[in-house]
Amino acid sequence: MAQAAPGCFTLSDELLARLGEFIEAQFGIKTPPSKKSLLEGRLSKRLRALGLDSFEAYWDYLCGEVGRVEEFPFFSDLVSTHKTEFFRERQHFETLTATVLPGLLARGVGSAAPLLAWSCGCSTGEEPYTLAMVLDDYRASRAVPLDFNLLATDVSEPAIQRALRAVYHEDTAAPIPEAFRRRYLLRGSDAKEGLVRIAPALRAQVRFRVLNLMDEVYAAPHGMHLIFFRNVLIYFEKAVQERIIGRLKEHLAPGGHLFLGHSESIFGFAHGLEQIEPTLYRKAP
Repeated sequence: MAQAAPGCFTLSDELLARLGEFIEAQFGIKTPPSKKSLLEGRLSKRLRALGLDSFEAYWDYLCGEVGRVEEFPFFSDLVSTHKTEFFRERQHFETLTATVLPGLLARGVGSAAPLLAWSCGCSTGEEPYTLAMVLDDYRASRAVPLDFNLLATDVSEPAIQRALRAVYHEDTAAPIPEAFRRRYLLRGSDAKEGLVRIAPALRAQVRFRVLNLMDEVYAAPHGMHLIFFRNVLIYFEKAVQERIIGRLKEHLAPGGHLFLGHSESIFGFAHGLEQIEPTLYRKAP
């Protein structure tokens, strides 16, 4: 491989268009010209790591037999957005414990059969671990039978690997209630001071898997009682959004709930879901 030249790399408009088409075809993610600087900054890291001297050389490598296997996970990670946090949009978890879980438990979910939950677009794990904390605490604090299985998926393999490690900076854990931090986090010491890790018992409650929402069939169980699909829809074109919502609905159990991000809407979609709150929908029982 050619040695990377010092300084910044420049992405031509022609290659930007080609990359944008490729990204949308592979991941459904919109990459308009306004994202040129963002894409340049992110992909430049890979050019330097690979010792390449231009984006054209990187494109050739990515399209080659070796690159499609070895580089594709890094590429998918860099073109994805990983903004997330523990207890993000806290109201959803309050609604979950106040109304959604009592309704599900009244139908025998969690006792007669496990409650199935899916964090779709889980990024580096903060959302599914939050959900696991809430479900485990609900079970313990109310002394109710609540067996649950929690699946977490994301298109980025590096993000999934970080989620599996479950190691976070202490300031990242600040939104977690103090009682939950004492129960579910392990504090690092010596060289790991300032870091926390999700406790093993809680980590064991979450299964992580790479999943691309552009796939025709999702490698996830049907019969989900909860699907958290928050702040992901905004990155897709409307036609792709509607297709994804339709597929997620197929994975919901009758009476199952779909949570969207507070900035997202599926108004006008032919989804057949009942709107419970502005960003909470339910499949007909």
